[in-house]
Amino acid sequence: MSHSADRSLLATDSPRSSETGGCDGGSSLSADAAQTRLPEGDPRRDAYDGYRLVFAEEFSTDGKPDSTIWKYEEGFCRNHEDQYYNADRNTYIKDGVLVIEARDDSALAIPNPRYNPADGSWPSSLGPHIGWTSGSMMTKGTPDGGYSWLYGIYEVRAKAPRHLGCWPAIWSTGQKYEWPYGGEIDIMEYYGGGIHGNVAWGNGGRYDAAWNSAFVPDSRLGEGWDDDYHIWRMIWEPEHIAFWCDDILVNDIPLDSTVNAPASGDFDHGDRVNPFREVRQNLWLNLALGGDNGGSLDDTPSPVRYLIDYARIYQKEGTDGAAALHIDPIVSEPRFNVPDGVDVCGSPDGE
Repeated sequence: MSHSADRSLLATDSPRSSETGGCDGGSSLSADAAQTRLPEGDPRRDAYDGYRLVFAEEFSTDGKPDSTIWKYEEGFCRNHEDQYYNADRNTYIKDGVLVIEARDDSALAIPNPRYNPADGSWPSSLGPHIGWTSGSMMTKGTPDGGYSWLYGIYEVRAKAPRHLGCWPAIWSTGQKYEWPYGGEIDIMEYYGGGIHGNVAWGNGGRYDAAWNSAFVPDSRLGEGWDDDYHIWRMIWEPEHIAFWCDDILVNDIPLDSTVNAPASGDFDHGDRVNPFREVRQNLWLNLALGGDNGGSLDDTPSPVRYLIDYARIYQKEGTDGAAALHIDPIVSEPRFNVPDGVDVCGSPDGE
């Protein structure tokens, strides 16, 4: 997701920052206890032979996401995007799904904190007032544990908006080193008429990324693709990372090729690390708008919603153990059916 950044933000509130946040909760149950708490009919119990469920956010209880697990971005962050990330005010759980809601809030005349009439660069160039707002949330991972992981199977079931102007994503960033030397994994991005699956690592200079990217066009996805939920799956093993959308293999990346190039300079780049074999990653869910890749927002409905049914992570039995365990006991089917362009109860945050 972090294809280019506002470098003035990198030291503080960008995902490329070395600040990772803390873990305020999480169970210390053993692997055996984690599995025995799942009833026999639970679809997650034996989903993958030799793997155990270590993280499951099912988003089945209305309200706000759990603040001990998730933190949020606020502000204009990267990629010359149009939206102001509005902390937790554009995210809510309703009718069995996490809703990340983007809205055209220009009528509210909220001052753009980065506006300077003498400065024509982004985000001052967006004007004196904030136009679109949206949500971006990530797990509270740490370099040594918390809600961060090294290897495993990530599985997210989501309904991604296909409107021009929208740029939904499921991704992760490393919890050590400055971006991109800690690695970035884009499990899913949708923009430009198709889905993308990418990884990034250090290419030698500061903020200089090497990429392995793949693209599946709309013509392969078919009409009505955005009317349904899809399962986005990452299989992350020491030898490779593979991305799937349902039964479509999007990309398969050999990890022998993802070693950071030698780097010099006054930034935290490690020493020729392979981030996908050595650095824990957290999980991001966000809906970006416009910017470098999203396209024009002229005909984008407001509000527009990115719906996530669940986010689950499995790891091989007997491995890792450093991550905080979190497994929602309730598994539900999504029932949210408010169309884009229609408000929820007339409230700006869905409540």
